[in-house]
Amino acid sequence: MDRAASEAGASTSRIEHIVWALEDCLEGFVASARVELDAAKAKGSADGIRHAEAKKMLMLRAALKQQWVGDRGLLDFLERDEAKLKPLAMLEDVACAGVKV
Repeated sequence: MDRAASEAGASTSRIEHIVWALEDCLEGFVASARVELDAAKAKGSADGIRHAEAKKMLMLRAALKQQWVGDRGLLDFLERDEAKLKPLAMLEDVACAGVKV
């Protein structure tokens, strides 16, 4: 997230770059959930399929930008000074590096 914030140019806001980074992370979570669902289907595990399908649907809902882009709390957080964005850097390093959700 720090990288996304630092790459913001004159025509693109820092927050817009951060939103793009969040979208990338969430899309990765959706892809991971789809892989998990495919694996559960290949095993034929009814419980595994139900769990993976629920996870996929949750990730799809989370990835809908309408769900979070207008959230005032998130916008307030993103508008704070650069030093307070360090937790977002951890999110990018951990969550977007292929760590299972």
